[in-house]
Amino acid sequence: MTTEQVTPPSRQPIDNVRLAAFTPMAVRAALQLGLFTPLAQGPMTAEELAVSLGVKPRRLKSLLYQLVVSEFLDVNDGRFSNTDMAAYYLVEGTPNYTGGIHGIWTEQFNAMMHTAESIRTDTAQTKMDFSSMSQEELGGFLRGLHGSAVAAGRCLSKLPKIAEARKLIDVGGGSGGLSIALCEEHPLLHATVVDLPSVVPITAQAVEESGLTDRISVATADILNNPLEGEFDIATARAFVQFFFRGSVQKAAQNIAAGLVSSGTLFILGMVTDDFHLSPSSSVGMNLIFLTCSIMAKLIQNQNIVIGLPVPGLPMSHGSHT
Repeated sequence: MTTEQVTPPSRQPIDNVRLAAFTPMAVRAALQLGLFTPLAQGPMTAEELAVSLGVKPRRLKSLLYQLVVSEFLDVNDGRFSNTDMAAYYLVEGTPNYTGGIHGIWTEQFNAMMHTAESIRTDTAQTKMDFSSMSQEELGGFLRGLHGSAVAAGRCLSKLPKIAEARKLIDVGGGSGGLSIALCEEHPLLHATVVDLPSVVPITAQAVEESGLTDRISVATADILNNPLEGEFDIATARAFVQFFFRGSVQKAAQNIAAGLVSSGTLFILGMVTDDFHLSPSSSVGMNLIFLTCSIMAKLIQNQNIVIGLPVPGLPMSHGSHT
């Protein structure tokens, strides 16, 4: 009697769990230290960079080599430099800076550490309450999202409908990043960003810093209870409808439609999953955050019903740009 040899399956997916943690932790630390910004001046040794950051070089070196492995830095003859990607997105003070997102990452990483307990107790174990945030906390949160809002605007700007538009309303526009990007790409476009009273001072500051106050206005709006006033060609709602239940979403869409011309279009942008709950992977992963966070936990099921709700006379487009 012979015993057939069975080849065990690869354990690489298990090993990858530990390996996958190194890059996000290294990049988060680098952003907290402001590491990429001094490297915009040119390559530096670990000792030179340590002086610039006000730290000791011994531990910094380990971080630098991990950032090389993670393809955020290059190293040549012991001198470190930003990759093209890091130079474009992660140097503070540049137009495309997205490094402020590290504060959001911290919140998300902390939330996901409570996934098992949230499932075990059927209760969200973390809380994100925008209404209780101080102005400083809210400002930091929105600035962290500003880079991704700008990126979404640049992506949206390529659509023909946007190029043809002259008046845009950005509903729940947060920092105004999406409208800023769209107006930068289309010189004839004028935008209005509407949000909550606690948000609009932050929006106004970002618009002022962009130098577009002559083409972007900021206003408060209660989109769930009041129809929009005006005649806009385009309305955008990014990362907005996912935070409401079905009835509220339809009501909000109707109120937005009231401010559009007859041929106007509402663009809904956000993270949603397909009907099989398997893609896109970024949206599937976001559900781990949603189920742990009290403001989002009850909204998970909404992610498959908020897109394409029928609103009479309102053309709708949607996408997964975040």
